[in-house]
Amino acid sequence: MKTFIKVLIILGILAIVFMLGINYFISRLIDREAVTFAVEENIDTRFDVQDISVNIFSTTPSIHLEDIKFAPRDEYADDQVAVKDRPEITSENLYLTEFEINIDIVHVIRSEGEIISEIIIGKGSSVNSSEILDELLSSIEKLSEYGIELEGLSDKLVLDDDLKVKTLFKDGKVSFLEDLKLAALGYDIVLTSKSWINLDSKENNLKGYVMLSEENSDQIFKQIDSIIDDKTSNISTHGYSVDKNKIKEKVLSGMVKDQRIVIFFESSGIISDPEVIVSSSFGSIEKIAEEAINDAIK
Repeated sequence: MKTFIKVLIILGILAIVFMLGINYFISRLIDREAVTFAVEENIDTRFDVQDISVNIFSTTPSIHLEDIKFAPRDEYADDQVAVKDRPEITSENLYLTEFEINIDIVHVIRSEGEIISEIIIGKGSSVNSSEILDELLSSIEKLSEYGIELEGLSDKLVLDDDLKVKTLFKDGKVSFLEDLKLAALGYDIVLTSKSWINLDSKENNLKGYVMLSEENSDQIFKQIDSIIDDKTSNISTHGYSVDKNKIKEKVLSGMVKDQRIVIFFESSGIISDPEVIVSSSFGSIEKIAEEAINDAIK
């Protein structure tokens, strides 16, 4: 019996060593340089990743990457220069401290051709600039046309905590199964569920909204109140009155959520050159105030 137990223990140790060996071997197959070249061939970018590890012996197999950087494409990406001979990326557009994909293997078995996974983006990851982000910030700056000024919005998104989101991968398309929220200084960006990116065609359809912070929203509310007061001051001196709250509601129609200013958007087309449509817009304070004044006089 003792001999049998010893044999079991030895077999168990060998099994563990074997599994670890396979895991290590597969990890080595996912070569850093090969991954770098593959990303740069399929996306118009300069790419770098410091470490890649794989764990296949789990009900949720995972791939873990650390220190990932995306930057504007350059000669190193064009000429497929060996990773070891490249200078470090210092002006990245996107930096991820860690990026982990956990695959639901049970779902894969049950649903042929589909992969449901949980993606974790590590705390401290950042987006310095992107076509979509630039377009959204530009739409906020256009508030100056209405006499509303808002300054100090950061053009850099930085995660203050790990970000987790579930995705569905099918036919080359990655779809978000739940809302994805990115926080920045002065505002949040939310991508709503069902938004997707097609890795084969490089197309995207991202829907969501920008939500200004409570402080910035209050700042806008106060400026609107002041402008409405100015536009309606003359009628008050002549004994007429207007409902300033109704004017404000019309000006902000469809642009307030949870007492914060929201700007809805949709991105479509090629990922590297998307078409961004901003559907939210302030009503003309002057026109709406004028209509209210005319109604009061009648």
